[in-house]
Amino acid sequence: SNATATATFEIIDKTPPMITIPQSIPNIVSTGKQVKFTVKVIDRESGVKFVIIDLASIKGTSTQQMSDDGTNGDEVANDGVYTYKTTIPNSVSLGIKNLITTAQDNVSNISNGTITLQVINPKIISILPSSGTIGTKVTIKGEGYYASERIRVDFGTTKSIAVILAESNGSFTATFTTDLQPYGKKTITAVGLLSNALTSTTFNLLVPKITSVIPQSGPIGTIVTLQGEGYLATEQIRIDFGTTKSIVVTTASIIGSFTA
Repeated sequence: SNATATATFEIIDKTPPMITIPQSIPNIVSTGKQVKFTVKVIDRESGVKFVIIDLASIKGTSTQQMSDDGTNGDEVANDGVYTYKTTIPNSVSLGIKNLITTAQDNVSNISNGTITLQVINPKIISILPSSGTIGTKVTIKGEGYYASERIRVDFGTTKSIAVILAESNGSFTATFTTDLQPYGKKTITAVGLLSNALTSTTFNLLVPKITSVIPQSGPIGTIVTLQGEGYLATEQIRIDFGTTKSIVVTTASIIGSFTA
């Protein structure tokens, strides 16, 4: 017999999309700053239908669409790299966040990936003293940096006047001595060398001056009290009166003030 029969066999795609290189750029980000999430997704059988990311832990939607069309931070359209760019709200709690990405192909196969980032909120919480002269010892305290990262402290025109390590909880204490530079209000900046987190405060570098003379007139023998500020910390100060040199010698306080 030359009889033939025909049957149909369907090949079903059961292979889910492959998610690789899940990234947060940067992976340490301060509240109020922008961050970009990217994943590489490949599905050679049925093609990628969509890629979403769960942003609930950073106050976003749980089904945020990621794009591969050259928009919203995506660098190259149709290259298989899916991207979403956003700003971390100030209300987000600090710490490590694991964001789940989901890729689905055109026959409903699904795969997941995880993007991890650390949310920080750097700030300087105290400065003592907040004003003084050249040579004043200043202590600043901060918090909200990345655990155990190196923090560079800049003072006015001086870079790296101090470099310290943050504690495991992201706090730090730094002490430095003000150096020679123009008088006036100076910016103190604390920069996380791993996180690039930056925050600042100000210190008033005082100009040497006499701030009061009591009394301002009187006969010979009158006791006069002078007050001043803006001198080097603990330096000796010579008071001259008219033609008399060194009528009194006193010592400035640790913030450069004196009473004589």
